[in-house]
Amino acid sequence: MFGLVLVFLVLASCDEDKRHQTMAFFFDGVPPLPGKVSEFGPLDSNEPGGGGRLATGGWYVHEPLKDCTQCHTSRRRARFSREVQLVAEAPQLCFQCHAEYATLAGWIHGPVTTGECLFCHEPHKTRTPFLLTSAVPDLCHQCHDPEALGLIPNHAETSYAQCLDCHAGHTGVTRYLLQPAFLESEAGHAYRLQADRQQYERALQTARNSLAEGQGISAMLRTAADHLENGRLWEARATLEVIAEGETVTADECQSITAIVQQVSALLETETPPESAGAELSAALAAVEEQRSARQRTLAGLYYQSIQAYRAGRLAEARAGFAELSRSEDLLEPIRQTVQRYLAEIDRTLNQTQNEGPLQPEP
Repeated sequence: MFGLVLVFLVLASCDEDKRHQTMAFFFDGVPPLPGKVSEFGPLDSNEPGGGGRLATGGWYVHEPLKDCTQCHTSRRRARFSREVQLVAEAPQLCFQCHAEYATLAGWIHGPVTTGECLFCHEPHKTRTPFLLTSAVPDLCHQCHDPEALGLIPNHAETSYAQCLDCHAGHTGVTRYLLQPAFLESEAGHAYRLQADRQQYERALQTARNSLAEGQGISAMLRTAADHLENGRLWEARATLEVIAEGETVTADECQSITAIVQQVSALLETETPPESAGAELSAALAAVEEQRSARQRTLAGLYYQSIQAYRAGRLAEARAGFAELSRSEDLLEPIRQTVQRYLAEIDRTLNQTQNEGPLQPEP
């Protein structure tokens, strides 16, 4: 009780230095007064991982502590107020010195996407590298269930407990924010092979489901072109392979698609495929889709013209149109069955007319 009274008396005093010394004694993270030397001791040149400078006493100290006005205004607040006067709100305040990771290309960690820098980092000082709020892996386990992680390959052994050995904290070139050094290791190569296989199998199943649900080949060709344009090579390859297996794909189309699949496969074996490669293959695939669409438009026009001729009684003209349609490889099976029914009906009518003579109009 006496200690609390003493703290109260010191804080109530007008001596700003004494108030600061008392607050720094009882609470962590109190920044030094403007123009004062940090109580944490002189900062040395050691910057482990760039995550705060290591000061005396085993503290990692945020660089702006040397000048609080980088983050805080000099405007005085009421005594005992716990509010902090910042020059800007986080994360915009952090972006004044640090990269705006959420705008970078690649995969982004969830807290980074939402701008929650202080969810993982302390703004003043901490005893963990990178100014983390708690040590790894405890910090990671606040969001990622350790039991579930233990079921993932390479996570069951204690040697993989240091998450940052393999994963980046902000952004990465893979879905799981894997470090470049890990990807170059033996375990990283094994992971990539497994991940590529899983990605390919998922894309195959998606494409087969789309085809089974009635999505047309032209629409699937456009989907594959979009995959190529955006660098999703495994998805593009799987989609094209399913298209090539389709019953309504012509021999010429199958040959063109197979050639593109071979080029995609070659790109997948390249560590750094040219950025223009996907766009070039997408353009080639778009040409295949445009030729197919042009043929389908021609077939559709002939189909409706033949129906109109049938309804108008021009059976010979209708039969010629339906016969040409039935020979087309592009015709969908339901339409082909309809064409066959029209042909059978026309042949039946023409045979009846030939045997019985011209039909006489009813009186």
